[in-house]
Amino acid sequence: MEEQTSGATASANEQFVVVRLATEYLEQFISLGSWIFAWQPKKAMRTESAKACIVDTASGLIIATAKLSVISPVSSFVQLRSCRPFQAAGHLQKNTWRNRITSGNSLFEWTITEIDRFSDSMVVETGAGRTAYVSARDFRSAAPSLQALTLKSSAEYFVGRLSVRDRQLLRENLQSLHGKRLTFGSTCSGTDIIVPVMKQTISVLCKLFNVSIEVVHLFSVEFEKQKREFIMDAHGDSGFHLFHDVAVFRDGGESFCDVCQQSHAIPTATDVLVSGPSCKNISKENRRRSDYLS
Repeated sequence: MEEQTSGATASANEQFVVVRLATEYLEQFISLGSWIFAWQPKKAMRTESAKACIVDTASGLIIATAKLSVISPVSSFVQLRSCRPFQAAGHLQKNTWRNRITSGNSLFEWTITEIDRFSDSMVVETGAGRTAYVSARDFRSAAPSLQALTLKSSAEYFVGRLSVRDRQLLRENLQSLHGKRLTFGSTCSGTDIIVPVMKQTISVLCKLFNVSIEVVHLFSVEFEKQKREFIMDAHGDSGFHLFHDVAVFRDGGESFCDVCQQSHAIPTATDVLVSGPSCKNISKENRRRSDYLS
């Protein structure tokens, strides 16, 4: 089956039937070149020139467009068993299709060719109904404008740039963390920008993938007093520890905490550790660069 990758090669007046599929089924539909649906397009779209716009239900992104080659009714178990999507499907999906045949309702096998994958993040606006018909002029970029870039929109943008497979892997990893507590700390913390980045990024991912993950900032370590003061002003209400010297990681023992106003051990049992050492140490302009590189 011939596939190509583009941004949006369709002419503005081309018409498409919008096909929305869960992420886990999209690659099967595209790789097999066919899928089984409980509906078929209106008669005007069942022509030799008819096309489908394949959309990921979770993200709303257009994954590909394709020519609708054949749409065949499937009304018996014999027909169902002969369909490639049925042969490749998992147990639950097979049962869903079997139950529809048992209840006397038809299915339809859609066969697609001339698949044109989208390399750009594009979405299409449709109504609330199950069936939607659009033209290529309804496609628009999903990328946020430069003026709107925030931590939230940046996270949404880069998730939108993931391939279908990578998005599915991300979904699986997040589901494994559902209901759990994710802790993080930072060393050579500077302004500790990682605090809002971690919290807002995980918040966006939770919303996109319908999971719940508690994010907890455990500690920061910063040697310079002015930077520690900034960290306290910016993030001092989040219940974390603020230590002075990162050498305690090497030597063990305790370090003074500005929050507790006493020395105690750094809680090193954290899930994520982020470090931001000064780039001056390894700059080519620094004559002692080799000391830090070693």
